[in-house]
Amino acid sequence: MINRRCIWIDFAHVLCCIWIIGIWHMDQYLSHPRGVDCIYGECVTYAVLALFFFISGMLSWSGYHSMQNSLPKHYALSWFKKRMIRIYPLFFISLLSLFAAGLLVGGVHISFHRFVTSALGISWLFPPMIPTLWFCSILVFFILITTLLFLIHKNIYRISITILIYLVLIGLYFWFEFDNRILIYYPFYFFNALVDTTCLMGTGKKAGFKLSGLVLKIKKSIYEIIEMISKATFCAYLFHRQFYEAEKMVIGKFNRIMGWFSLFALLFVSFFIQKLYDLIVERISR
Repeated sequence: MINRRCIWIDFAHVLCCIWIIGIWHMDQYLSHPRGVDCIYGECVTYAVLALFFFISGMLSWSGYHSMQNSLPKHYALSWFKKRMIRIYPLFFISLLSLFAAGLLVGGVHISFHRFVTSALGISWLFPPMIPTLWFCSILVFFILITTLLFLIHKNIYRISITILIYLVLIGLYFWFEFDNRILIYYPFYFFNALVDTTCLMGTGKKAGFKLSGLVLKIKKSIYEIIEMISKATFCAYLFHRQFYEAEKMVIGKFNRIMGWFSLFALLFVSFFIQKLYDLIVERISR
C-alpha cells in the first residue's frame, strides 16, 4: 500500500481538508465559532487552496512529463476522460442536490443560470460563484485547458500558450470583472506545465518511505487511516455543506465537540461513498 501512493500528498490532503471543512466552513454552523473568519484565517485558506490546486496540477502533469517522449496517440483524450469520470459525476450530483434543495449556500442563491454555468465550468465568468463548488467549477476549466496543452508536444509552444492564456485572462479581467480566484490559482495549477515537478513526487516518496518506516514502528494502521481519510477528502469536500445543513436542521447549531464528531462522521461516510463510486467506475470501464 505504501509504495502505491505518495505519502506527503496524503498528509497534505488530510491537513488541508481538516482546515477547509473542519475549521473554516464549520465555523458557520457552530454555536460558538472559533473566530477564524479574520484576515489571518483568510490567508491560511488561500494558502491551503493554492496547495490543493498545485497538487492537482502536479498529479495531472506527472504522467505527461514521465511519458513526454513516447506519449500514446490519444493520451490527451484518454486523460481527459479518466479525469472527468473521476471528479465530474460527484461534482454534478453535489451541485444538483444543492440546486434541488434550494439551499442558500453562503448567502448565494443557486439559480438555474448559476447551476448551468457551474456545471459547464464557466461560473467564474458570472460571479458570485457557488461557495465550495467554485473550486470544482474552476478545476473543470483547468482540465479543459490541460487537455488542449497535452496536444502540444513541443515545450516552447506549450509554455508560450500557457502564459498567453493567463495574460488573456488578465486582460479580460480589466475588460469585465469576473471572479479573480481563477487568476489567483491559475499559476499554482499550471506551474506544473512550465516546470517538471515530478522530482518533488520522487523526493516525497523517498521521504515518505522513511516516514512510513517510523510510523509503522509505532502502529501499522496509522498510515492506512491517513490514506483512508485522504481518499475521502474529495467526496467530503463536495458534500460537507449538505451534511452540516441537514445536521443543523435536526439539532440546530452545534458545539465544537459535536463539530469534530460531525467531521469524523462525514469523513467516514465519504470514504465508503468514494470507494463505492470508484468500484462502479472500475466495473463500467471494463
